[in-house]
Amino acid sequence: MKKIIFIVSAVLLLASCSVNRAAVSTTYVKTPVVSATVATLEVAQKPITHTYYPSKAERKLDLDQLVANAIYEALQKNGKGDELVKVSYYVNGKRKAFRRIKVKYITVTGYPATYKNFREPNADDRANIEAVYNTNTSIKVVK
Repeated sequence: MKKIIFIVSAVLLLASCSVNRAAVSTTYVKTPVVSATVATLEVAQKPITHTYYPSKAERKLDLDQLVANAIYEALQKNGKGDELVKVSYYVNGKRKAFRRIKVKYITVTGYPATYKNFREPNADDRANIEAVYNTNTSIKVVK
């Protein structure tokens, strides 16, 4: 009986290991153009780095939602940009039961960008839109 209790407790201790996960993703999604307005995206020259500590209630969210929250908070605390370009993030957490991860913090790095100069598209803009629309979808994930 003591051996069984010892084995079960050893298995439980080994099952709660620490997880560090880093990912860089780039996604190009083909979508139909439904707007006749284009804008210039001004990207900052200097990248920002922000560490996001989710609250106890937020830790129950999906990892994708937590990363989105981290990006939003990074933009709000660093000049209120519209987008974060060339995003990379690092997730530090602990694996819990049923393969869920309890996230301790997320560090986000990227270049803040803002939309400016909203205008009607000209011929060059239309050619650029068609070129982007006809490119293949590529996803790059580093683990």
